[in-house]
Amino acid sequence: MVAIGREQLNYESAKEKEWLVANGLGGYASSTIIGANTRKYHGLLVASLNPPVERRLLLSKLEETVKIRGKEYALSTNKYPGVIYPKGHEHQVSFSLNPVPTFEYSVGGAKIRKTVFMVHGKNATIVRYDVQSAEPLEISLVPLTNDRDFHANTNSRLPLSQLSGPNGTAIKNGNRQCLFLESDHCAFSQTETWYLNMLYDLETARGEGDSDNHFSPGAFSISINGHSTFHIIATDGPAIKENPDAIYRTELVRLKALREKAHKAPESLAYSADSFLVKRRSTHSGTVIAGYHWFADWGRDSMISLPGLALCAGRGEFARSVLDTFAQKIANGLVPNVFSDNGEGASYNSADASLWFILTSNKYLEKTGDEAFFKERIWGKIKEIISAYRHGTTGVRMDADFLISCGPGLTWMDAFVDGSPVTPRNGKPVEINALWCNSLEIAHALANRFGERALAHELNELSGSAKASFGKFWNSTGKCLFDTIDPIDSSKRPNQIFAVSLPFRILNSEQERDVLDSVERELLTPYGLRSLSKSDQKYRGPYVGDRRNRDIAYHNGAVWSWLIGPYADACARVKGRDAVSEILKPLKGFVEENGMGTVPELFDAKTLEARGCFSQAWGVAEWLRAIVEYGPA
Repeated sequence: MVAIGREQLNYESAKEKEWLVANGLGGYASSTIIGANTRKYHGLLVASLNPPVERRLLLSKLEETVKIRGKEYALSTNKYPGVIYPKGHEHQVSFSLNPVPTFEYSVGGAKIRKTVFMVHGKNATIVRYDVQSAEPLEISLVPLTNDRDFHANTNSRLPLSQLSGPNGTAIKNGNRQCLFLESDHCAFSQTETWYLNMLYDLETARGEGDSDNHFSPGAFSISINGHSTFHIIATDGPAIKENPDAIYRTELVRLKALREKAHKAPESLAYSADSFLVKRRSTHSGTVIAGYHWFADWGRDSMISLPGLALCAGRGEFARSVLDTFAQKIANGLVPNVFSDNGEGASYNSADASLWFILTSNKYLEKTGDEAFFKERIWGKIKEIISAYRHGTTGVRMDADFLISCGPGLTWMDAFVDGSPVTPRNGKPVEINALWCNSLEIAHALANRFGERALAHELNELSGSAKASFGKFWNSTGKCLFDTIDPIDSSKRPNQIFAVSLPFRILNSEQERDVLDSVERELLTPYGLRSLSKSDQKYRGPYVGDRRNRDIAYHNGAVWSWLIGPYADACARVKGRDAVSEILKPLKGFVEENGMGTVPELFDAKTLEARGCFSQAWGVAEWLRAIVEYGPA
């Protein structure tokens, strides 16, 4: 359980400590541990209107005020130009994830506990208040509403209006009804106003739009004498008919079951893993959100993440659904790299997503033994991928030396600045070819398993030829692997680790040790691997500034959390499994103390402060998988 005491509940300490709960559709509720929204992506209800995309901020927050013995206490915290107002965090005594976000306050002798949870499978957030007071008090809750794309800012007054009743209100944007707010015990009074120029510090730091306007339709209010529990319910659809107490109990039971399925995983990572597993409306099957807050579902990220998020968490049925989603969309031997934000179409601009699909599908078969599904839905797609890579498809082809060549910007190091890839890596990237050699070995074994002897013989010969040619990557001077060949790039990057970490061996044992030594010497940090050696002139350690500066540093120094998984695999192969547990000690500590139960996309290579998406699928997946498979000391 993540638990934060009063000493960390100040604005500067708390503004980067974020929490998130998700609804299984791509929608979420998220803020900081003091409830101050410091990103434009924060809000109590960010609904996914076309799951898992078309996400819109509908309810930013609730402005809570407690009146006792004639004195008012504000519980909310916001930043406006030149001021933090109000300062509700001064009355907050704790924050915890146990397992849902829980805030505790003490004002005028009264104790107030606020809990935030979502209705799984619906765009609905419920905020629960438990109040204990020896004296009568009044509580007012002012909802700050919106209706904007979650990437955007509201810098004018939207045409928002309402149709209010005694226990709630329906918010309209023009003629479209966008938000329903109601309470089980509070009365609602209509008083329309706008809250202007709320500032988001983390967007300021990122060089993004950092101010917002929100519409308040009025206030919920309740008088309490003694003990009371009440709820505020926000949804994008009709009113929730179920009792909110019952919904809360149902969600706790669901979360407990997730924890029990993933019994070897740290509790908080099991909950975090669940947030990425969502349903895609267009395919009626599962998919993986790549990272919160701003990413949708990516093919590469989904395939890398699935073993940790699903197979290591006892959720083989969801892994099957995700594999089916991407298998349906394979075109010309390519797994879609990313679906569009509006749900229409997909981009096929990845040289490795299809190869990761093969490796992950094989892990699914090994873990579940689900041969019927595999033969019906997956095996044909694997053969299609192998054939397309051999004969050439968009941006990818097998050369005469049986190795894979690809165009610029098609590997996982895919940042673009001013229309050009920052790390083009065109030619023959080392990890693409390590994946290719492993994919051929897997396909050969599967062809044998399914009785396709002629194909098995053909793939065996092809695998041997590719493996022999892989020796071209050996850098005898540096005792490591070139990052690319044809043309040669001797930059020391983490991509070489996959030649040691993947299931089938490509190097001899001495080379494997040398590669691991090089990675440890040049790239290893407690939380992942640097994307480039500090000795390289292209190295950019700090991951700060506007989007352009961040994108330049993205793969030129920034520490990537997900790479701890391949590093652990390589370390286990070279040094033995017992050597890995010591490496994993810092990970569990970070998750519980600084990560708020999750794993960020990046760490600044200079300061090791969390950067990028605060909660990233493959970061969570690979940390969880490493801990489950090798165990912390």
